[in-house]
Amino acid sequence: MTVKEQGSVGVVAPHTNGSSTTTTTSVQRLPSQFDTITPEYQELIQRFRDEVYRRAQENPRLAASDWPLKRMRESDYFVMRFLRRKRYNVDRAVKQFVNAVEMYEEYNCAKFNLSHFPLENFIMNAVFQHKEGLLGHPVIYVRVKYFLPCLVDYLVKFIGVYVRDIEPKYESQTFLLVLDCQGIGFVNIPYEPRAISTGIKAYNILPMGIHRILLHEAGRAMSMFYSAIKAIIPVGILGRIEFTNKNSIQKYIAKENLPDFMGGTSPGPYCQVPEDCFSVEESLRHLGLEDWAVQKGIRLTKKWYQEEIERRQVNEKDAQQ
Repeated sequence: MTVKEQGSVGVVAPHTNGSSTTTTTSVQRLPSQFDTITPEYQELIQRFRDEVYRRAQENPRLAASDWPLKRMRESDYFVMRFLRRKRYNVDRAVKQFVNAVEMYEEYNCAKFNLSHFPLENFIMNAVFQHKEGLLGHPVIYVRVKYFLPCLVDYLVKFIGVYVRDIEPKYESQTFLLVLDCQGIGFVNIPYEPRAISTGIKAYNILPMGIHRILLHEAGRAMSMFYSAIKAIIPVGILGRIEFTNKNSIQKYIAKENLPDFMGGTSPGPYCQVPEDCFSVEESLRHLGLEDWAVQKGIRLTKKWYQEEIERRQVNEKDAQQ
């Protein structure tokens, strides 16, 4: 039996004794859904769970984790994300799961919900899920210009909350992550080593969760930054990155499903604003940021908010003419 993991380094064939063989493939497109859970997979899934339970007896932080352990117990497909990422090596898959739990706990994702983020972020469509891609992938958009190096932790928490809330609805599918790079200047680039390593580690919160990472309309600053760090990006991430523009992105997302600020015709609003949102200052302080980062975030969020309102007003005038 073979699991077709298209577009990755190889095709892996698990066996009931837990070993695996690997062959190369040149197929470019990943499937939008995981393969059927067979008896062979069920055995690996059970071994994975047994090992996690064993380690939880020795690791209080792992034992106290809520959402990851709950998903592991309830969803075979959630476990399969880790098994596939580590080519069905149970020990390595469990190790990655434990690392993901520790990062999830480190960033206190379990204690956050969307109302902890400021109203302005939703109006600006800073991070949101919108209509599905052409192959049925859920799509998460991140407007990168709204996240400075000092706010990388903020972005990780935001994405962590989205993953926690959305993943159960699409448990057998992979996601499209669209990083909208329009308006990026050197001030927005996460050049700090810690910011870069945090972004790479965040990918492991939900392994085998990403179908493609689309860098949309990357300008000079983003392209130079990507070239500079390309050598340190893990192969598993690198193979999923693709640069797009307003035309090529339609290979993944139909124009009628794309937001208007990305050249699409899908009307907003794109975010559903939660009730009782925090103010910008409350949100940033709740995230534990230092005072200088809070003040910088307040100043720039207000600036970006006003720019977005003005952009919408221009669009409304154009539509009326």
